[in-house]
Amino acid sequence: EVDRGSSGSDGQKRKRSDGTTASSKDPSTMELRLQSISGAEPVTIKVSTGASLADLRAAVCESLSCEPWSVSLLLGEDTLQHCDNNKALTDCGIVGGGTLTLVMKASASVLTAGDHTAKIWD
Repeated sequence: EVDRGSSGSDGQKRKRSDGTTASSKDPSTMELRLQSISGAEPVTIKVSTGASLADLRAAVCESLSCEPWSVSLLLGEDTLQHCDNNKALTDCGIVGGGTLTLVMKASASVLTAGDHTAKIWD
């Protein structure tokens, strides 16, 4: 689920001691902010508090209409590529109200031709 500009049930965002904001919505979900390196408007995504990294990646791809291979997520300066997809988000250091950096990868395609045929290789 994507929410641009979310706030608490009373319309107020809550500031945590670590500087992140949290809303007073459903405790079984957490909101994560995705900030693209392109500088585009940040996107807020909601996932279950018990979600795995694989669940987060699926939610990101669903909300952005992209393929899983085309997305890389960073937590601070660390890439999440090396974190086990089956690990809980909290085990990867991801907490509700946090911000992840989103990097979209471009597809590399190669066109070959011969014998009156053309092939596109991904």
